[in-house]
Amino acid sequence: LASYAYKLYLEDRITNETKTEIFNTLVGYAQPGNNANEEACEAAYESAFAPRSYHEPNDDWIQVFGMGSEASTDTDLTLWKSGSTYVPDSGVFYIKRICPTCNDDHNQIIYKRLTPLPAGFDIPKLLLETWSSVDNELNVDFELYSNMLDALEGTARWDACNYDDPGIGFPRDCGPDKLVGHQWTSLSRGGRQQDYAYYVWEGNLNGNPAPA
Repeated sequence: LASYAYKLYLEDRITNETKTEIFNTLVGYAQPGNNANEEACEAAYESAFAPRSYHEPNDDWIQVFGMGSEASTDTDLTLWKSGSTYVPDSGVFYIKRICPTCNDDHNQIIYKRLTPLPAGFDIPKLLLETWSSVDNELNVDFELYSNMLDALEGTARWDACNYDDPGIGFPRDCGPDKLVGHQWTSLSRGGRQQDYAYYVWEGNLNGNPAPA
């Protein structure tokens, strides 16, 4: 049951809060050794929390970049560049970062763009190179969420963010309710997270044809 609940969470079908409530309700689950059926409980625990679970996006997401353990040959870098129908100049769109070694709140982050992209706005540069405040202010130009369900419903959005440290990429120290360090990535600076990937949501097409 715990593994299935975690699967629903990964598929954005239940919120993180609901997942936690289910886990807390399962007697003995948090400590497999206390359960009479230790072997079965421990297997469920590992199934739910093994690192592989954090980077199995559902079929609605397409990988556009990956590093470390998240690198993939099945990646199309063009899909999140300016002019792609997955990153429209106007209208809401969504990008997901997966980071299996990050803190729990940062394993999965949804970037929900709200305002139109100015001419020349470079999404890969913003997320990979320097996380900037220019045309990119939290809860004005974009919102951040810990899962897609919250992002679609507009609930539990993040409230803390900083920017503009050259070479420090997304999300710098942004967090759900306070600044959190060392969850960022970088192509040039030390101290960064090493294993991460970015995805665009197929729903960003909004009925438009996918790029050829």
